[in-house]
Amino acid sequence: MYSKKAFTLIELLVVVAIIAVLVAILLPALNTARERAKSVLCSSNLRQVGIAIQFYTDDWNGKFIIGTTGSGFPYARWVEPLYKWWGKTREYLKTPNCAVCPSFPPYKYTSPYKTYGVIWSTDYHPYTGALQWSNGAGILNYNKIEIPSVCITHADSIYIGPGWLSMQQQAVLYRTGAYNCRVHLRHSHRANALLADGHVESCDSGRAVDLGFHPTALHDTQ
Repeated sequence: MYSKKAFTLIELLVVVAIIAVLVAILLPALNTARERAKSVLCSSNLRQVGIAIQFYTDDWNGKFIIGTTGSGFPYARWVEPLYKWWGKTREYLKTPNCAVCPSFPPYKYTSPYKTYGVIWSTDYHPYTGALQWSNGAGILNYNKIEIPSVCITHADSIYIGPGWLSMQQQAVLYRTGAYNCRVHLRHSHRANALLADGHVESCDSGRAVDLGFHPTALHDTQ
């Protein structure tokens, strides 16, 4: 007959301590890996947006409606011409969740006002002559963008003002950060951005400034 030897209390405490140490070591790495995966998904979402816009502009002579201000048209934001416009489903963007970064509230599509930001600034230098406002509608003519590879059209965004949009993604961005709309460096001090030629970049603050944004237009919460 063999007797079973039970763990002593000290042995159990040692095992628990070892597990706690391992968790403390591995958890930051797991969190980092999780955030990297979300950043990759964010980049993929922006690429899907770029493809949808390319199909749209092919149908509309290079022109894309970035939004309306309610003067002459009902209020609308850039995702609506691609997905659902005045109640009619469009075929350009298969799911509106592609218009939202999965790393920041609201995490998935809930409103056309809470998405990646599109640049509304007519003084954004790569847009010179390409973005026009008429009867409350902003029309970006991709055919008139001289160097599409250095022209940001959409980026990770945040609204830092009060109200129902506070500290959430915002569908509008300005080159100078006007109206509390900012490019959000949420991915390890970087923001993912879609450029007019369809490629996506992970931009730190220096790169964002190089691409035409004033430092006051950037927000880093990390």
